[in-house]
Amino acid sequence: MRVLVTRPEREARAWLAGLAAGGHEALALPLIAIAPVPDPRALRQAWRKLLQGAPALRAVMFVSGNAVSGFFAEKPLVAPVFRGDSAIKTRAWATGPGTARALLEAGVEASCIDVPAQQSGQFHSEALWA
Repeated sequence: MRVLVTRPEREARAWLAGLAAGGHEALALPLIAIAPVPDPRALRQAWRKLLQGAPALRAVMFVSGNAVSGFFAEKPLVAPVFRGDSAIKTRAWATGPGTARALLEAGVEASCIDVPAQQSGQFHSEALWA
């Protein structure tokens, strides 16, 4: 069977490998391109607010592994957030298991991550709110 994978390029690689291992002819056709923000000043400002313990930043919501990568690419060298023992108790919200996995790989402690339950069947912001 021929399968077109429309996931962004980074995620498509794993899908292609899995489908090929299952005997399918899989082709990547990413319908969106993921790129870093053209001007990272707002991203750096968000990190500054986190490090200052801004009361309005009780959580940061990540919608994909790419969002995690982009956000943590601008992380200052010393940033004691998303840690259970930190004075800054900001939560990391993930819309699904892939995003949660990317947060763990970025160094976020599991105790600081909120993600929809595996059995929810839906992984998007609405499932996270529940």
